[in-house]
Amino acid sequence: MKKYICLLVLITIILCGCTTMKTDNSGIKKINCDEKNKLMEKTNTYLIDVREEYEYNENHLQRAINMPVTNIANTIKNNKDITIDSNIIVYCKSGKRSSSTVDILKKLGYKNIYDLGSISNCKK
Repeated sequence: MKKYICLLVLITIILCGCTTMKTDNSGIKKINCDEKNKLMEKTNTYLIDVREEYEYNENHLQRAINMPVTNIANTIKNNKDITIDSNIIVYCKSGKRSSSTVDILKKLGYKNIYDLGSISNCKK
């Protein structure tokens, strides 16, 4: 019985590892820098830096818009270019704020949200 369970777990791990874009248990689409670059080629895709303005001013990814997580709900609603169906990629310093931003945006009804996590994922 243990052999079958181990085999099942191994097959599950292998199958889950075959996809490039990962979705965790909460439905958050985690992406890497290469996937971000491919998404940025599409129209209606926005890269959002959710760190504070002083962090953004020190260093940010090319084409990123600064919308700190502390005021993301108001800021994004006031941006007439970003729609509910836009592709939205978020990142921060470590990945914690980007993850909470994804939750906020999902609650606001945005559908295509991608979590790049840490800025360092694209600054290596």
